[in-house]
Amino acid sequence: MADYNTLTKIIVGVVPSGTQDSSSTGTLAEKINTFWQTLDSTNNAVQSMSSVQVAPHTVAVIIVYTG
Repeated sequence: MADYNTLTKIIVGVVPSGTQDSSSTGTLAEKINTFWQTLDSTNNAVQSMSSVQVAPHTVAVIIVYTG
């Protein structure tokens, strides 16, 4: 069996109608960007990133990365 040594981060947030910018405090875009900036391209390479709507205006972003 392969040892992929991956970790999964799930970030859930509200997305109002319109767009968001990662420079806006408290937005889902800002939360995703803040986490993304903590990753190291050598030790924490992103394997997958996807999103799913869990309720009206609520989205879960799933990021799988090496650990």
